[in-house]
Amino acid sequence: MTDDRLLHLLKQALGPAPPARARDLWPAMLGRLSATDRRAGWIDWLAAAGAASGLAFAPGLLRELAYIL
Repeated sequence: MTDDRLLHLLKQALGPAPPARARDLWPAMLGRLSATDRRAGWIDWLAAAGAASGLAFAPGLLRELAYIL
């Protein structure tokens, strides 16, 4: 099978390519990132306290915590 025949079959099977985006999405993404609230919630503090208390009682868990993070 020649390359031209294969190219024709691929174009026929896949159809036309979708059009490119008309605008850049990165500025919109930066706007959404700057508008979000970046405060830590209670679950974040609870997880940090659990990790700290786990390290205080079992310092050998530092390797496992580093593996998870």
